Amino acid sequence: MSLRFSCSKLPAGSMFSFFVFLLPPVFTQSNTNHIYFLDKRGDISLKGPDNPGDGPVVWKWKPHSGQEIQQLVTFRRDRSGWWSAKWSRQFKTSELFQRIIKDRNTIDLRIHYPRIQFAGLFTLTQTQPKNEILKRYEIFGIKAEASPQQPVVGSDITLSCTISRLSDTVSLHWKQRDSSQQNRRKTDGIRLNNTAYLIVKHVTVEDGKLYDCEVKENGSIVIKGNADFPVFQCKCNFLTVDIQSY
Repeated sequence: MSLRFSCSKLPAGSMFSFFVFLLPPVFTQSNTNHIYFLDKRGDISLKGPDNPGDGPVVWKWKPHSGQEIQQLVTFRRDRSGWWSAKWSRQFKTSELFQRIIKDRNTIDLRIHYPRIQFAGLFTLTQTQPKNEILKRYEIFGIKAEASPQQPVVGSDITLSCTISRLSDTVSLHWKQRDSSQQNRRKTDGIRLNNTAYLIVKHVTVEDGKLYDCEVKENGSIVIKGNADFPVFQCKCNFLTVDIQSY
């Protein structure tokens, strides 16, 4: 008779959604209206002025990715006083086109479950009788990830928090929710361009519910999210195998 070992991953604790973000998109006031959102969470509303006149007015988008400015949609009032929308032919090939709609009988736009690549500067411009900017919003996307996504107890994991554009007034931080655990956790942090990394060494079950990504503007928290991930342990099963001799 001989013994054979097999090893399989089993959850070391309750399984959690990998990243659970608590806060909806956050607005801050400045010369440009800043909106912060978490990747694939909630909706973003881009509102025009209360009295935009009769148009035409145009929404344009300058992505943070560095792409050229895109004309999204032109609004005009029809004879019945309703706003009619003409979407740009170029924009119809964009992934954003699948996620953006206009609110009924307004020149307001709404983005469903925005992705980080939709971040950028959105501008509403009146073209007649004179060229004038009516509204301007800059929306910042934040995305948090872990590698590997399902760590084993005792292994290392790297958490990353990325913002679509990092301005001089904005900063990213990884924080532990339980301050009593800070001296007992082995972590290394580094920032590279617009991403903050946190390396958590020798992860435990508790680490799976311990870390938040905070985004601050002018020193104040504008949005944050929980970085929850499942931690697995390796459980070995003993299988009995009979060996017959001939």
